[in-house]
Amino acid sequence: MSAVSWEDRCHQVERERDALKQALAHAEGLDQIKEAEIYRCLHAEQALKEARARWQPIETGPKDGTFVIALDTKGGVGKVHWCERYNPHAWADEDGMFASVVTHWMPLPGLPIDLENNKGDSA
Repeated sequence: MSAVSWEDRCHQVERERDALKQALAHAEGLDQIKEAEIYRCLHAEQALKEARARWQPIETGPKDGTFVIALDTKGGVGKVHWCERYNPHAWADEDGMFASVVTHWMPLPGLPIDLENNKGDSA
């Protein structure tokens, strides 16, 4: 299975959405199904827009050692931080291995609510 880049996947979802909208627009006698599918399609489109909005250019990434989720030129995603241990400085993973050419980043998500509430409890 070949890796699909983030942009390619976004374009694929958009093409599928457009094809579904066109097919549903021509459907007759299926109003409830048509309405449900259009709603599902529009919900997926909104989720795609929200996901795209979270990605930020790597130039704006934190340079204080904070770990972030990064996207590289091949569509790979991983957890990295700005590493000043070597010269030139670069984005590196938890083991200090340099990441590929990183293009975008987003913050790591917070803990789930149930874990956040129990953070101070001992195991």
